[in-house]
Amino acid sequence: MVAAALAAAAMVGMSSPPTKTLDLELLRIVDSRGKARAILGMGDEGPALSLLDEKGRLRANLGIERDGPSLDLLDTAEAPRAQLTVDGKQDPHLDFTDAKGVQVSLRP
Repeated sequence: MVAAALAAAAMVGMSSPPTKTLDLELLRIVDSRGKARAILGMGDEGPALSLLDEKGRLRANLGIERDGPSLDLLDTAEAPRAQLTVDGKQDPHLDFTDAKGVQVSLRP
């Protein structure tokens, strides 16, 4: 009887239309071991998507800051190595940083 009730509940759940809107402040996507690998959420200045490696280290971050969008690519020590931003004047900036902290910037 219980099995029949569960099967009926499953069938009803499969026949309902998909949800078109999901409102939340944070979405955490985990791997098969339950470790967070992607986090989509709202920061103080706007939305951000963070991607983490298998050890939980931040490796990439895409977000909207006060002046504009930014994309950061980080090494295994979570130090920024490449950053692409658009500033308040709507000018793009591309910055590269090596392991010694030496930075090379490309600006129009």
